[in-house]
Amino acid sequence: MRWDFGQVYQKIRKSKGISQSQAAGNFCSRGHLSNIEKNKDVPSYELMEHLLRQIDMTFGEFDYICNYYKPSKRKNILVRISKYSSAVDTDELKEIAQLCEEYLQEMEDLPIQNVLNLVRVFIEIRTNGPSEKAYQLADIIWQDLKRRDTWYESDLRMLGAILYSFDFETIQETTGKILDSLARYRDYIDLQKVHFSILSN
Repeated sequence: MRWDFGQVYQKIRKSKGISQSQAAGNFCSRGHLSNIEKNKDVPSYELMEHLLRQIDMTFGEFDYICNYYKPSKRKNILVRISKYSSAVDTDELKEIAQLCEEYLQEMEDLPIQNVLNLVRVFIEIRTNGPSEKAYQLADIIWQDLKRRDTWYESDLRMLGAILYSFDFETIQETTGKILDSLARYRDYIDLQKVHFSILSN
């Protein structure tokens, strides 16, 4: 990963024929942008969002470029699990679990730990069906989820994957919170498939 992202930004801006004044607009001074491009200043989230918008680029694409036009190990794991479907074989799941374990040896990362926990549930179900161990693994995820005040996208995805393991009482207790969370995301396209999955369970 390149950490000289100011220089990366400058290279992209220049290659698109956009001046510093055009990129800065009324959001920051040309001098401030110059310092960012020289890696002397670190922009706020709002400023970086503006600067990327000016060069017609998303954070995701910029991150990809800063990683030498490859997905990072972390991104690779997240992409692979997001493409997970019941058609994926057990070997593929074991490969994702291995990637998670290797990554977690290098980096402390709660979302990747959550992915690993979820993949372990999938592997157990594929191997032994809805066994006691599968329910125990799903319960590890549930114990973490149930203490959260609000469920966000990644939480709802995990919830959708383990909902089958809930007893009737737990479903009754959480239905209101599930419906409230889904209502907040009703216009968020990335979550519509999860929305359907949760409601169908």
